[in-house]
Amino acid sequence: MRQAFLSYSRADAPFAEELYRRLIRDGVDCFYDQESIAWGTNWVRALERGLDECDSIVLVLTGDFVRSKWTELERTSLLAEEPAAVKRKMRPLLRASCEVPRFLKPIQSIDVTTDEKFEEAYPRICRELGGVLRSDERPAARATLPPVVQLPRRARMPYRSLGRAFAGRVGDLWRLHDLLVQSSTAVVAGIGVVAGTGGLGKTQLATEYVHRFAGYYPGGVFWTDADQGLPVIIGQITDAAGAEIDGALSVERQREQLWHSLGQTPSLVLVVLDNFPEVDALEPWLPVGANIRTIVTTRRRGLSGHPNVSLELLSALEGVALLNGGERQFGADAARLVETLGGLPLALELARNFLNLRPTLTVDALLEEMARLGEIATLKIFEDQYADELPTGHEKAVSATFQLSWDLVSSEAQWILMLMAVWAPAPVPRRLLRRALGDESDSRLTDPLDASVAELARLSLIELDEDFDPQTHRLVGAFVALKVPAGDELRQTYVDAVRAETSRVDDDGDTQSYADLETVLPHAEWLTKAPLIRKEDASAIADSVCSQHRKRGRYRLAEGFARKALALAQAAFEPGHPSIATSQSNLATVLKDLGELEEARDLLRQALAADERSFEPGHPSIATRQSNLALVLKDLGELEEARELLRTSHASFQRTFGQDHPNTKTVRANLAAVDAEIARQG
Repeated sequence: MRQAFLSYSRADAPFAEELYRRLIRDGVDCFYDQESIAWGTNWVRALERGLDECDSIVLVLTGDFVRSKWTELERTSLLAEEPAAVKRKMRPLLRASCEVPRFLKPIQSIDVTTDEKFEEAYPRICRELGGVLRSDERPAARATLPPVVQLPRRARMPYRSLGRAFAGRVGDLWRLHDLLVQSSTAVVAGIGVVAGTGGLGKTQLATEYVHRFAGYYPGGVFWTDADQGLPVIIGQITDAAGAEIDGALSVERQREQLWHSLGQTPSLVLVVLDNFPEVDALEPWLPVGANIRTIVTTRRRGLSGHPNVSLELLSALEGVALLNGGERQFGADAARLVETLGGLPLALELARNFLNLRPTLTVDALLEEMARLGEIATLKIFEDQYADELPTGHEKAVSATFQLSWDLVSSEAQWILMLMAVWAPAPVPRRLLRRALGDESDSRLTDPLDASVAELARLSLIELDEDFDPQTHRLVGAFVALKVPAGDELRQTYVDAVRAETSRVDDDGDTQSYADLETVLPHAEWLTKAPLIRKEDASAIADSVCSQHRKRGRYRLAEGFARKALALAQAAFEPGHPSIATSQSNLATVLKDLGELEEARDLLRQALAADERSFEPGHPSIATRQSNLALVLKDLGELEEARELLRTSHASFQRTFGQDHPNTKTVRANLAAVDAEIARQG
């Protein structure tokens, strides 16, 4: 429900617009016709709906208001329905002397007849409408870090604010905010800055903006993982916003539906496209809607047409503030460490955490140790793959910092980090890690996995998402990947864990899998296109991913993975192999959901023929294919063949499982339906 409906005369629009801007800034959800009624919407119905849904009706009383026919309609249409309840909603503001309507005279108004009186009264107006007064626009306020505020009701924000530990980016925060106020899109591009892993780069700046400026976006804030593709973005926002999107449509049409849905929200909405791919065109991804603001974080430079916030290296003062934000204070020595590390936020954060864990180690001793280590094997990969993110001349210092942290952690924690380094660049659910470890602790207090994750988090070698699942930054992952032993053992451990976990989708009794597997999908989907895994593993995982998307109503996504699973199975097995038949059947099931019946029928005929060659007559696999094919034939109107297949399938299930088995009952019911349809037509 909205908090405030602004009712005013068009002649008083400048005052109403200023009131709306301030209330929105301070977290009050408003219905303001200039912003809240979409182009092409029925104006009168939109006004009536806004009045019905509001908590308060703010009346800007002037002579023009009293004489206005529109405002008379707004008042009288409500009063005619429930006058007592409507009067309790009224919040009159006396902007100019006028003859107050009789029904409003008993209601206390607030005098805002001059700008001075309005400024004096505004804190009360804001507070009584449920807002939190902000002082953002005073110059003094812009020199300080805004406080963390509560997120709006509709929100997807997987990362937590660093709170007081966030340092050195106050000016960048305000610059980002100003750009979003002036424009619909702001691009945060890093120059010599590494995002994530406890640093203060692009991702962290966007994270802090969301947590500290969320009050400006009462319509919702939605953080997305842009590097995982448009379908993932659509799913993440759809789930958080509660939008109704048809999963059977193409991705482009789903995107149009989503932006249209968000565009209908009367208040400002914020969308974050984090880690936008370097090679994709930006424009097709951007939300469409006058009320939507978008932050894009990317390694890519030169995105024209949108204002950019280019992050520089931290200054000496900013770097010292970061280093002194932990458990220890390093005094003047901190400036030397900032200079040595080149103001790179990630390196400074890692060094700070390392020093906090080693209370007897001085900054001088750390600098001497870093100078002694010399070249590290990881330098080349940083130069080759991440030169765009690392400042020239500082690669050695960063590598040394990684090495020092690596040397500090236990062998168990190192093994977990190596395992994560060969996985997809996404948070790894602890359940999946535990399956890979093959070890279930008897006590959560002594759980080795939790202890290792905590150890890695303390050294900023990983970061934790909102579910406390670990994730490595890409640079840390690149460093650790060089530590992985030769051979495929570690990679196969990953594959086996994902395959076993995703197979839960086939157990209809495992209802918890519906939610659990959502966080496994990034890893499963990544493995379906990984070049170094066996095609039979990739095919089985793709089939499970297809089933998960189908159960969640994402039919087009399911179709894509079903086709991939079939292609992988055909590359891995001889023609007619049962695994190929299974993939054909899975694809046919999705096509049936999408109404593409002819292709579904042809695939099921091929799968049935393959099973008849692989199994003895009457085998349950054959009976299942017969039943599935019959249902497609029924939808195509080929009823006689459908009936014969169902009769054969029913007889097989009855012999194998008995009269009361669920499979037998289901086929019997389908056969009865086909018999009834034939009788009706005949």
